[in-house]
Amino acid sequence: FDVNEQKRLVTAQMRDAKVQALPPDVLEKQVLERLITERAMIQYAKESGIRVDDQTVERTVLRIAQENKLSPEEFRKVLERDAAVTSCCAWSTM
Repeated sequence: FDVNEQKRLVTAQMRDAKVQALPPDVLEKQVLERLITERAMIQYAKESGIRVDDQTVERTVLRIAQENKLSPEEFRKVLERDAAVTSCCAWSTM
């Protein structure tokens, strides 16, 4: 993702979660920090040989959804909503 695309996604997530928008300069700084962190984690995983295949991810999603008495689709929606709220709230404290 590029910075502008990420800013649009985060802004939409914040709006959907009914979280107050961040000032543009704060949003840009936090999006940049998030992208840098994600890329560093991906690089570390590659260098360490850490791999997770799609089947493992899907089985884990199904298991956690069942444990929470949700369908996989409902669980994904909860994850998306919670990720938006968590990242927005964490970002607003930076």
